[in-house]
Amino acid sequence: MAKQIKARKHALRKMITSAVLAGTAITTIGGAMGSVTTVKADSDRLTLEEKMEALRKVVTREVLIGYANNNPRFGFWMSLQQLEKEIDKTQRLTWENKRMEETLKSKVERINEAGVLLSKKQKDLNEAEAKITDLNSKQTDLTNQKEQVEKELKDTKDKLKDSIANASRIAEHEAIRSAGLENQVKSLRDVTKSLVSTINTLTKESATIKAKMAEIQEEANKKIAAVQTELENIDSENQSLSTANEQLKADLEQAARELDTLQSSYYTVENEKAELQKQLAEKDAKIAELEANNTELTATVADLTKALEAAKKEAEEKPALKAKVAELEKALAEAKGLGTKVAELEKDLEKAQAEAKDLETKLAETKAELEKVQAEKAELEATIEKMKKEHAEELDKLNALLADKEKLVEALNKEIEALKKDFDEKSNHSAQEKAKFQEELERLKKELAAKINMPMGNTKGMANAAGNAQTPANNGQNNAVKNQLPSTGDKAGNPFFTASAIAVMVGAGTLAYGRKRKEEE
Repeated sequence: MAKQIKARKHALRKMITSAVLAGTAITTIGGAMGSVTTVKADSDRLTLEEKMEALRKVVTREVLIGYANNNPRFGFWMSLQQLEKEIDKTQRLTWENKRMEETLKSKVERINEAGVLLSKKQKDLNEAEAKITDLNSKQTDLTNQKEQVEKELKDTKDKLKDSIANASRIAEHEAIRSAGLENQVKSLRDVTKSLVSTINTLTKESATIKAKMAEIQEEANKKIAAVQTELENIDSENQSLSTANEQLKADLEQAARELDTLQSSYYTVENEKAELQKQLAEKDAKIAELEANNTELTATVADLTKALEAAKKEAEEKPALKAKVAELEKALAEAKGLGTKVAELEKDLEKAQAEAKDLETKLAETKAELEKVQAEKAELEATIEKMKKEHAEELDKLNALLADKEKLVEALNKEIEALKKDFDEKSNHSAQEKAKFQEELERLKKELAAKINMPMGNTKGMANAAGNAQTPANNGQNNAVKNQLPSTGDKAGNPFFTASAIAVMVGAGTLAYGRKRKEEE
């Protein structure tokens, strides 16, 4: 088929080449004819006189040629009638030439159209060749795929033959083996009867274990409820104590602020008192000096008065002593002026003494208030110390309750583990009984974990409240007490860790039970 397509393509190429060559030749001829037509068309445009002149030249030339002895046509006479015939013949040839030219143009146009059509056909042919090439490629691929599929089919048939042969051998072997299995089935039926009897017995034992587990669960619930109630009561009391402690702390802080204010006022008054005492000492010294001067002046005034009286008497007796009397009077007036100044200074002294007395009174009042505040502070500190001791006792109670709770949980966990172990030892339980026991164990584990974790937030809040009630100076000591058990002094465990440990232990037991059940199945 491929050879036929190739031969057709070769023939088509030859046909197209021939058509192109023919078109080229026709186009060339058409161009030449067009040139001739152009010249002839130009000659048609000559006038009649020009035509006649040309005719005379031709006649003359022909006549002369006819008389030329070296011309083959020598001796031939051409008449005017013959020339006219030649002209008519020439005109007919011209018209025939025009007709042929028009026909040729029409053919050239058809050839050009054929060339365009041929180009289109050539394009279509190229596209067809491309499609043929693509189809050939696809045909080759399909051929290869067909060969591959045939090969795979052959391999599959071979494998099927081998499988059929193996199956035949296995069938023969199983037929032989089935004879032995019948005997095993008989023995298994006997074993099954025995197992049914054992399962019935274990079912009764399982009911007894479930009843015992229910009793233990009920007792555990009662104990946990009692512990939880007691913890809630302690939490309520602890909250009341925390509120009172917060109020006492606020009062203590207020008293401390007032004490700081009073101490600041006290120091200010002390400084003012020292300054006033300094000024008072200076004024006392000045007053002492003035008093000494006053005493001296008083004595001087007395002396001057006596001298003046004596001088007056003498002046009365001796006029020459009047000048001395005037001097004594002047000195006496000056002495009296100093006495007035001393009186003013005495008033200033009394005023300063009154101010100093007021300051001493104010200082005494401040000291009394300071002593009162210090007494209140000491009382508050004593109250806080008392509250710390009470909180420490409450914390010890909480730690003791937590220890008891841990012991209770541990005991319950041991009972659950013992029951589970007892149940696991009876390995011939039915799947339904095991599933029921597993569900009961999961429910008990969830309830126990929920009841264990429920009051943990409250105890944590109590511990935080107790810690907040303590002063920074005693934090280390109280934290040490809080983290120790009251009975042994050992470090207390984290309650959350205890609950998590129980959950992990129960989960581990469940996992072991699940694995054992899978092995039995």
